[in-house]
Amino acid sequence: MWRNKEIGVRKAIGAKQRDIILQFLIEAVTLTGIGDVMGIVLGTGLATLVQVFMPTYAPRWAPIFGFGTSVALGAGFGLWPA
Repeated sequence: MWRNKEIGVRKAIGAKQRDIILQFLIEAVTLTGIGDVMGIVLGTGLATLVQVFMPTYAPRWAPIFGFGTSVALGAGFGLWPA
């Protein structure tokens, strides 16, 4: 609900629809990217810890693909309400 007021204020001071959509896109990609990096670091750390007890393997493309997919989905669902 508070986003409606924020958008209204921004429009009142001259923001265009493009500016508001860009704000939503930047917020969505930033939040998703930060979450992805935290997940990759935590997952890599846990995999390294588990590797002490049993062999584990994660291909190098997996975190890259996961990061890209997650950011794309975050951008899509961040723009949807805009």
